[in-house]
Amino acid sequence: MKTLHFLLLCCAYGTVTLTSCDNNDDDTNVNLSARDRTFITKAGFNNKAEIVAGAVADSMGTDSTVRMYGKMMVDDHTTAYQELADYANSWSVSIPQQPDSIHIAKTAYLRTLSGHMFDTAYINAQVKDHIETIALFQTEADSSQMTQLKSYAAKYLPKLKMHLQMADSIAAVLHAK
Repeated sequence: MKTLHFLLLCCAYGTVTLTSCDNNDDDTNVNLSARDRTFITKAGFNNKAEIVAGAVADSMGTDSTVRMYGKMMVDDHTTAYQELADYANSWSVSIPQQPDSIHIAKTAYLRTLSGHMFDTAYINAQVKDHIETIALFQTEADSSQMTQLKSYAAKYLPKLKMHLQMADSIAAVLHAK
């Protein structure tokens, strides 16, 4: 399963195209490192994944806390995505317009579930995804040479940690049922 996950992830990243900066002498001509470009791509994918899955949870969740959490994911990650997109656009760098193939498949799977099974699967995925996203944002906040990206990552880290804490709490309640 891990091998399949890795292969799908490689395919998803292989389909992403990053546009190089123009050779103009204006403010948009920045020299982003490969790591910063990778962060933009991964953060874009992650935000889009949370928006799509959150909308599904908001409409399909049976537990009111799951629906509320899903709506919060849509709201919070739409804001984070738009801010990142504004930076990327100002640097002439493309940003993913949809989740990666792994998260598209996960969302399709979630749509096949209902009731408690849906709620539990969604929240468990949220815990896992937020652990990975926090690590991504922490690395960027700690080591990016690009001030805007460093600030962006640091700005959203507390919210991501709060999302993880809430997902953990909801998961504990759901598992007790």
